[in-house]
Amino acid sequence: MLGIDPSLSATGYAVLEEAGGGLHALVHGAVRTTTATPRASRLLAIHDELLNLVRTWNPTAIAVESPFVAENVRSAMVIGEVRAVVLITAASANIEPCEYSPAEIKQVVTGYGRSDKQQVQDMVRRQVTLDSEPTSFDAVDAIAVAICHLVSSSRKAALGRLAGSQAP
Repeated sequence: MLGIDPSLSATGYAVLEEAGGGLHALVHGAVRTTTATPRASRLLAIHDELLNLVRTWNPTAIAVESPFVAENVRSAMVIGEVRAVVLITAASANIEPCEYSPAEIKQVVTGYGRSDKQQVQDMVRRQVTLDSEPTSFDAVDAIAVAICHLVSSSRKAALGRLAGSQAP
């Protein structure tokens, strides 16, 4: 499972697996780019790094945080470009990406859809076995996206089994 928190300056990523009844982070970090580099080159660098993660870890699912559009339209457009890179990367691996809003992610991870970054970070540390501490909130956010997807897909599967067992 690959979780992604899109941003032009630091796109967070995390590869998680379910093992022994728990979640284990195989790798996490952030693809960092600088403002001194042209935007198209920054987007390409993000694509290349994400594609390398997909090729290395062969995830069965890719989850991405959907944009929160506030007052800054320019920022929203840039995040949209990064999300497009994520969608193209997923499509090139024949994986249908799943999208979750920031509130959905926080609700699943902390139980409260308006949690702050520190609360999310604390709950991520409690729910996932980490071989090393995340180096940024971007990586933590990507882990949270992956947790959200794994929990959500498990719930959907359980509901599907329940509905199937109650069929006439």
